[in-house]
Amino acid sequence: MSLRDFPVEMEKFLKDFRQEMREMRNALEKELRKEYKELKSSITFFSQQFDAMAKRHTKLEKENAALKKENASLLTECQSLKELATSSEQRITDLEQYSRNKNIEIKGIPFSENESLPQLLKQLGDVITEELTEQDIDACHRGPRRDEGCPNVVVQFRSRAKRDLVIEKSRKKRLSTSDFGHVNHSPVFVNDHLCLTLKILLGQVVARKNEKGWKYAWTRDGKIFARKSDSSRVLRVTRSQDLEKIQ
Repeated sequence: MSLRDFPVEMEKFLKDFRQEMREMRNALEKELRKEYKELKSSITFFSQQFDAMAKRHTKLEKENAALKKENASLLTECQSLKELATSSEQRITDLEQYSRNKNIEIKGIPFSENESLPQLLKQLGDVITEELTEQDIDACHRGPRRDEGCPNVVVQFRSRAKRDLVIEKSRKKRLSTSDFGHVNHSPVFVNDHLCLTLKILLGQVVARKNEKGWKYAWTRDGKIFARKSDSSRVLRVTRSQDLEKIQ
């Protein structure tokens, strides 16, 4: 190549170089635009997904708050129903016991086929020095037989005051079967005639008393009491939850 041809060749080289650079730039811009478009599309997709997740999260939070509120309401209602059931059970127990407020229950007198319960009551009156006549008594019968023991004698008085006197004097006397014509000297007890619920509760109180070393457990006027010692306060037991107070 001669010196005269050099400018021409240089011009041609530069022209080709510029063309290649333009083509490379265009290709690069095209690729960048494509990648930018894809990136923008991805960002838009993830943004939409995030927005959807945020909406679902907000919805779930609202649903969770509603469920918590409903759960709290149900717990309150459940507690109210539980308290109502407990109150109803207590009222039923009170009514059952009230129907027995003129009754006594005599425990420990052996059963005899030929026994006379009116005569047995007369013997009781003689022993405790409190006259008992037919006019004092509304009803007298043996209760149902339980386990292997003899059935208790249930007596319904016409007067609650008379019933209270009989219980008070009987407890002071320390009765035994010999007071009723039997040769042995097994103890006889005259107590309140408790309904089944209170009988079960009294058994639990006595067991708890023995377990915890308390000194006394007794009934009066159809109510159950316990006492740890002579100097401690008296505890009234109305339901099984009160057993925890015997410590």
